[in-house]
Parts: sequence; structure tokens; C-alpha cells
Amino acid sequence: MNVKTLSILILIAGLLGFAAFTLTQPDSPHDKTTERERLFPYFSSQLDTAQSIVITTATETFTLSKQDNGQWGLLERQNYPVSTAKINPLLLGLADVVKLELGTSNPELYSRIGVESVTESEAKSVLVQVKATEEKPLISLLIGNQEVSAIDPKQKEIYVREPESSQSWRVLGQLSFPQVALNWLDKEIANFPTDNWQTIRVNSNSETAIELFKENKQQADYQLRDLPEGATLNSNSVYGLTGFLNFLDFEDVQAVNGLTFEETPEAQATFKQFDGLTIELTVKKAGEQRYLLLTAHAPSESAESTESTESTESSESEATTETQEQADSAENAEKTPSAQVRAAELNQRWENWAYQIPSWKWDRVLVKFDQLYEMPAAENTAENTENTEEPTDDLE
Repeated sequence: MNVKTLSILILIAGLLGFAAFTLTQPDSPHDKTTERERLFPYFSSQLDTAQSIVITTATETFTLSKQDNGQWGLLERQNYPVSTAKINPLLLGLADVVKLELGTSNPELYSRIGVESVTESEAKSVLVQVKATEEKPLISLLIGNQEVSAIDPKQKEIYVREPESSQSWRVLGQLSFPQVALNWLDKEIANFPTDNWQTIRVNSNSETAIELFKENKQQADYQLRDLPEGATLNSNSVYGLTGFLNFLDFEDVQAVNGLTFEETPEAQATFKQFDGLTIELTVKKAGEQRYLLLTAHAPSESAESTESTESTESSESEATTETQEQADSAENAEKTPSAQVRAAELNQRWENWAYQIPSWKWDRVLVKFDQLYEMPAAENTAENTENTEEPTDDLE
């Protein structure tokens, strides 16, 4: 046997020995998750039967409820819509979570891993119950401490416990979700650009009416109707009002039919775009709370056509401007839905709802007329006259 043959035999023997050693080792705790036992192996076939999700923390309990039309809503806010994009990850996460290892079964140690009862003082756990009916839940799970997994950085290792069991588990999966009721809601009310309004009118009780306007789309700055002579616009206040419907989010929301409003609105406003889309705002009080109600309107196609014709015939310069605007409108027609379509979509979202918004947003729409401009500083004529008088010679 030559040296080359002997070397090959030694190499083969080494590889066989390594393979035998590997096969005789116990399973690693970091095996692929697909080979692990699901915590709720039955739930993936029951996802479509889920009708409600009850989430309980130490501070609140709320219910996400599925309506007859398949839309989910927040029960404590008269079923204000909740996006399925937020519901589905929780349901799928519960279906997919897999066991890693047993945790403690000692109640005295539950708080260390966050699986104590939510009824305990200062509990950090979250109880999630998925129900198909009002009877026994499909799933009832206390969710505790979480950390990024060393097995799969895209997932988390989580301590959990079923409330009726003393045994806790360390599991692998994704169970991140809002633990505050209002955070399940899409809080956007409206988001319109600040520079696209033709007119903005605000009427408040016992205050001078406000009207900001542009004569055409090309005009860069807004004008204030009845601006006092010599005054200049306060750009911050004007921007605040024109940008009221820009990134407007709510802090809370209630169904209109569940509130008792004062008879007289605190303020009313209209925001009208050049294509005729008009947003009507009404500010009302119910008890100590102030609410915003919104409605969208749009002219009929025949009304838009008549208005366009009258405007075109008014003057040659206006006709030129109108023609350019129509050309711009035609160019973007396929990209931008009509005013009628947008009004219908907005009303579907706003109808029957009253919104509470941040105090700084209220300040923008409840601005007073004299806050929108600044007068030049008054000259002290007497002082100026005194300073310019020629000195007299008291010795004469």
C-alpha cells in the first residue's frame, strides 16, 4: 500500500467518524421551527371562525369585534373601524407560535417572566382571548416578557401561560400588538395639502368672519378679505389655518348618536378646492368636551360645466387662466379621482363620527380675525417732534 492510498483511507475514516458522532448527538435546542410543536395546533383551521378578540391589561379591557360585513371594529368606540392589517398579524401569530421549552410552574416566579394574572397589582402581562362565540374562548393566553430570538432574529422568544394552567412556556413567534385600545385605530381624519384651497371661510360666535382666498391656482400666497389698510398678513397664523386639514389626526372618537351636543355650534368653517370639493367643518361641544364633525360636498358635473363657462366668458385674461387650469386638470384626470368620488369616500369615513383633536389644532381653526395680520408699529409723533425741535438760546 503506497502513501497516497493510505492518506485517502485515513481521510475517509475521519469523515465517517465525524458523521457517526453528529448523528448520535441529542437534538439541538435551536432546531428549525418548522419541526417544533405549535402551541395551538388546532387554531390555524379555526382562524375564520374568530368573531372577537378581548385584550386585557392591568389598566384596561377592550374588545375588537368582527361585524357582519367582515369589518373589524373597536367595541368601546361603537365599532369604529380597525384595519385587518392589524388584526391578521395577531391571529396568524397565535396560530404559528411554537414551543421552545417549558418555563416555570411556580406562581411565585410568574412576575419575573411577565405571566402573572392581569388582576394582580402592577401586572405586566397581557391577556388575549380569541372567541368564536360568547362561550369558552378558542384561545386564552397570558403573554409576558419578549426578546429577539437567537434562533431567528426576525422572531421573538416569548414567555406565555394559559390562565387555567400553572405551566408556562418559552415560545418562538411574533406576538407584538397594541396594548392600548385607541392605538388599534387609524387616527388620520384628513390630510390635504396647505396650498390647494380656493377659499377658506371661518365663522365663530361673536367673532369677525374670516375669509382667506386665492384668485387662481398659480397664486402663491393667500389673501385675507377685508385686510385693514397698512396691515400685513401674519404668516404663521395664516399657515396654521390653511394647514388645519394637513395631517389632521384625532386623539379620541365617538359616535355622533351617542353624544348630546349644545344647540349652537362653537364655530363653522368651509375649505373649498379649485375643483369644487368642499369640506364643511362644525365645532360643537358636548359637556366639557369639544368635537369636530366633517362633511364633504362636490358640485355635479353639470354645475361644474356651467361655472366653468361663466368664468371663461368673464374676461379674456380669466379665459386664458381657465383654459390653462382645464388643461392641467385633463392631464391629471386619470391620476386624481373626481371631486364627487373623493367626497363620497370622505363621507364614508366621517359620517356619524365626532372627533377630539389636539389642543394646538383647535387653536389653528379657532383663530381670530385680528390674529391673521399685523399692523405697523405706531409712531410716537410727539416724541419724534420733541427730538427734532431746534434748541433755543435761553440767554437772549
